[in-house]
Amino acid sequence: MASQEAVLTKRLNEYSGYFTGSNGKSFIIGDEVGDQFVWHFVNSLKVGQSYKFPDAFTNFSTARYYVTAEEIKGMSPCAGMIALRSPCSAYFRTADGRGFGIGDPGSGALISKFLWSLKDGETYKFPETFVKYQATATVDEEGK
Repeated sequence: MASQEAVLTKRLNEYSGYFTGSNGKSFIIGDEVGDQFVWHFVNSLKVGQSYKFPDAFTNFSTARYYVTAEEIKGMSPCAGMIALRSPCSAYFRTADGRGFGIGDPGSGALISKFLWSLKDGETYKFPETFVKYQATATVDEEGK
């Protein structure tokens, strides 16, 4: 794909989005028989927002995921807003358009409950937000 700015004009369904490029041409990313990773990418984008392609996809596909409490506590300080949430993980987008993920299916109750304690649309500082949450976690969440 040639480098370009494009706006997610509308979601066609949970698998694909319709984009309008800065050159006036439209294109679709994703479809129901496509790759699940592409579905997740499209669902991490907001309708009406402009994205630089292919950078937006590259940033999403190469994002680092922090899956243990120790990895989260060891993160370099950053801030992010939830762009995509699943039962056991979340992808956060930073102000510069990059992102990072927290959690995976093996992360456990502490991380899952932490992620679900966060509100959509709010920016969170890491690792600070997690450290504060962990200090109030119950024994059950810690798995002890």
